[in-house]
Amino acid sequence: MRNNKISIKNISIMFVTIVLTIVTYLLYFQEIIGTQHELKVAGALYIVGFLIGLIIIKIKTGTYASLMTFFWVSFFLFHGSQVVLKIFGMGNYKSFDLFDFYSMSSIIKATYYSTICELMFCFGILLNRKMSSKKRYVSYNNYITVIKDFSKILLLVSAVPFAFYIILVLRTGVTEGYGAINDYSNYGNARMMKILLIFVDMFIIGAFFLMISSYKKKTVYYPIVAVILLYCLVLLALGERTEPTSLIVLILWIDNYLCLMSGNVSGARRKRIVAGTVLGILILVFPSIMALRHNGIITVSALVSNIRRNGVWESVQESIAGLGYSMLPLIEVRRFVENGEPLRYGLTYLASLTNVVPGLGFAKANANLATWLMQKMHLGYGPGFSMAAEAYLNFKNFPFPMIIFGYLISKILMWKNNEIDLRKLIRGMAFVITCLTLPRRELCGRVRDIAYLVILLPLVIDFVYQKRQKKSKQY
Repeated sequence: MRNNKISIKNISIMFVTIVLTIVTYLLYFQEIIGTQHELKVAGALYIVGFLIGLIIIKIKTGTYASLMTFFWVSFFLFHGSQVVLKIFGMGNYKSFDLFDFYSMSSIIKATYYSTICELMFCFGILLNRKMSSKKRYVSYNNYITVIKDFSKILLLVSAVPFAFYIILVLRTGVTEGYGAINDYSNYGNARMMKILLIFVDMFIIGAFFLMISSYKKKTVYYPIVAVILLYCLVLLALGERTEPTSLIVLILWIDNYLCLMSGNVSGARRKRIVAGTVLGILILVFPSIMALRHNGIITVSALVSNIRRNGVWESVQESIAGLGYSMLPLIEVRRFVENGEPLRYGLTYLASLTNVVPGLGFAKANANLATWLMQKMHLGYGPGFSMAAEAYLNFKNFPFPMIIFGYLISKILMWKNNEIDLRKLIRGMAFVITCLTLPRRELCGRVRDIAYLVILLPLVIDFVYQKRQKKSKQY
């Protein structure tokens, strides 16, 4: 009976998604004048598309608090949150305002297209029918042992380079601020810094492995969490926002998940309150970090002074507006295509896959879209890119790749909330660390992380686990 109920839910939400897609397309293809009413309609549809995604996640996993929810919120914020602010009368921010640079009609068109991308992504999630992982039995204790062994290897290999990197960027950050982590010319050897960052990624992955495998041993668990948080604070003090936010979100979610899986429901509820408070603080300080990050290392007193000067509510609006400014690449790509820029018909996605092998020029020439857009716009800085912009550059009005993204990403980030699935937890953790901000990037910039950390590393762990299981059965 329960399965039939879930099936009816799936059919119902699929029907609603199809109807909303048809309505959005009809509005998208009609002539846009650029009125406030049209903006409100476009913004409302974008919000409804987001809510449909949340409902699908809840139906599939049994909870809103899944890793998929974090990615879905990221998708929503980066693709159209400025329009949402505007239709609720909260567009009073000083910078990152798309409405200062683009016509109302172009923003409305981009919002409709972003809604279509949302809905295509939802179709992809709906295609992912099987959430259960019970078909393949995994011994909890034995798998935890394998994860712990991997964590020791990763931390042992990367601890010294990680410490060296922290010291290096802090010394440089005193004068260079944000340039200490994003401008390799400050160190004279860009290749050396890229190699060093590989060890930093290894350390962070190893630290999370140790965090998961040592949950019941608090003398190890809390110190390793403190180390990850210390790294996040260093990045925040130097003006970086996306990576430390991804790591902090992941710490909070894993801590809550492990607490819930251990049977401590009340403790998990308290942890969710703490998580909400921490995320609220991050949203509050983001604009000030952006404003201060070129003045050296950011201090707490400088942050507080900047927030007081700008106002608390204004800082929150500014923070969301800064994320929503990532609609810019879509608006610009639409303009270039309308003026004769040829469509790629999937070439950028295929070229991105070749980026798994370092040094191949095919990906750099055909899939490095942030650099391509910077050159097309004649800018001296990177405007970024987005999943929606890449879909438009390839297939214009029909973003079919979003269905594939929705299916594959949901495979990585979604499982039933009452299951302890360590294999999926490891893969989902690696994806959140590297790809939480994928909605504001092109695929090329993250495909190597996906290949090595999200796909290959969990496969290696699983292989070692299976080998040990066979040996133990022989004995």
